[in-house]
Amino acid sequence: VTLNAPKGMAVSEGSLYVADLTVIRRFDRKTGAPQGEVHVPGATFLNDVAAGEDGAIYFTDSGLKAGAGGFEPSGTDAVYRLWPNGTLDTLARGESLGRPNGIALSGDSVWVVSFGSGELYRVTGGGRADVVKLPKGSLDGLVVVFGEVFASSWDGKSIIRGPIGGPLTEFQINLPAP
Repeated sequence: VTLNAPKGMAVSEGSLYVADLTVIRRFDRKTGAPQGEVHVPGATFLNDVAAGEDGAIYFTDSGLKAGAGGFEPSGTDAVYRLWPNGTLDTLARGESLGRPNGIALSGDSVWVVSFGSGELYRVTGGGRADVVKLPKGSLDGLVVVFGEVFASSWDGKSIIRGPIGGPLTEFQINLPAP
């Protein structure tokens, strides 16, 4: 199996799902054997993955592409859901998502942190709700546990923590690669 730039991973129903630029690749969780892939039309930078209790996989496209001076916006910012039967839904799309990166599920809510806008938000109705600006930007990983958020920031070289509705503060600092 060719892997181009694997990023986020999640396990669901015995399979490991991996975001790999423009496809979601699936592997047997125990043996590592390839189980296929789902091409995401128009995607440029699939990034983080989260598994739902319903067997669906949720993932982001950070809307980036390689350019002459490094990464540039591609305009493909999106949040997707892949059902176990292979159906792909677009939950939200557009540059207003701020280059969505980390994704986590809490109850029936899909939460995202953005690499570009430095925000935490809930994805609903094709857009964003409950937007909270975090103290540092270039947000990457996201975990939500019992209503508390943990997000990593490349700008802050830190882990940011707080209640899901804010305020959030830097929790761990001086991390070279959070």
